[in-house]
Parts: sequence; C-alpha cells; structure tokens
Amino acid sequence: MKIAEMIKLGAKGFKPSDIRELSGSGMSTDDVIKLAENGYSVADVKELINLAGSEETVQPGNKGADDLQGPADPPGNAGDTGQEDYKEKFMAQEAELVKMRKSLEALQQENSRRNLGGAEQKTSRENVQEILRQLY
Repeated sequence: MKIAEMIKLGAKGFKPSDIRELSGSGMSTDDVIKLAENGYSVADVKELINLAGSEETVQPGNKGADDLQGPADPPGNAGDTGQEDYKEKFMAQEAELVKMRKSLEALQQENSRRNLGGAEQKTSRENVQEILRQLY
C-alpha cells in the first residue's frame, strides 16, 4: 500500500491499525478507497471482507460443483409458462377507455349547459324597469 493511499484512507476515518489490517486482507486499496468515498465505515469494509472470505465459490470443474441442485420444478406446472394473455388485457383496457371517454363527454355536455353564474342575469330592459319601479 502506498503512502498516498494510506493518507486517503486516514482522511476517510480509517485508523492506522485498520489500514494495517486491510492491507493484509488481500482487498485492493483502490476498492477500499472507493468504498470509503461512498460512505462505508471501517466496520462496513471489514464486514464485507469477512463475507467475501467466508463465501465458498463453486465453479465448474471444482469438486462439489456437481452436488448443487437447481430449484425443483413443482408438479402440475407442465405447459404453464406463467405468462398472462396480454391481448385480452389490452382489449379490456381499450373497452374501459372507450367507456370512460363517453362518460367524460356526457359530463362535459352537462356541465356546459349548467348556469355557473348563480343568480339569473337580467336584461338591460329589466334593469331599467326595476330602476323606474324603485323611483315611484
């Protein structure tokens, strides 16, 4: 581990004992610095190293690779692909859309006929007559 990398880790909150432990872990310093820059604490990095060390990898050709079994296919699923009929869903949604458009059109027509002014508007002739009535 280079001195510049140690200084970067120290600036991120890693203590010299932590840096010494991380350098012996086999994890690259660049990866540790990236983790520290992304907000991982010393304990988080150590936990990740422990998880990586305890995980046993099984690759083809290794002893035990043939012992792994995939998920069992439950009986009764033969031929069932699990896919829904999207054409039927689309047609149902299309019919619902047409129905909603008709309903919206009817509501708009009804709303356009409604008098939103509240009180009835008087014509100018009615206003003049009202004024004359109030004078006498």
